[in-house]
Amino acid sequence: MNYTKFGAMLTMLMILAGAANAYYTMVTSTNSTGAKTELFYIGSDVYARGVDFRPTDICNIYIFRNTNWQSISSQPIPSGSTGDYDVNVGDNIPMERSVAGPVQVTIGSDGSFGNTLVWDGADRTGNFDVVVDCGQYGVWDGTMAPTGVSVDGADVTFCIGFTVVPESVIAVGLIALLIPGMIYVARKRSQ
Repeated sequence: MNYTKFGAMLTMLMILAGAANAYYTMVTSTNSTGAKTELFYIGSDVYARGVDFRPTDICNIYIFRNTNWQSISSQPIPSGSTGDYDVNVGDNIPMERSVAGPVQVTIGSDGSFGNTLVWDGADRTGNFDVVVDCGQYGVWDGTMAPTGVSVDGADVTFCIGFTVVPESVIAVGLIALLIPGMIYVARKRSQ
């Protein structure tokens, strides 16, 4: 393949990827510095940021136990999805299942909201999703709008958004990593 064809194909893929991204909201769970974070310790503060929303919209941010959030009404929820329950486009958002929120944000003129504290001191372990309800009317609109401007958003639609674990899990994991190394060193010394 010559470089001209390759360059044209690459440009077309970039245009298509950009067009596809313009239709989807993107919500990210973060730490206090705004870095994407998917693993938190119990008691940690959970933040979120998002892009590709309707500019100047007022939205509520919630934390839910891991859920399957349908992206668009024509897209079925795939079998084998990890959520505890399903929310389809047009369903009421099950507010009674939220574990934190609402935290209100105003979307900027660029369609984004900055790093925002959404769960002050995560008080339970498990798998969770960050969900943004724009328009604040409690109906799930999905993460893709046919108009090209997204309405609601979730950090992921069919997978785990982030996980909260007790600090002891990390200690056990480190010990499990150290034991084989200690055995190796002991065997080397005994030889």
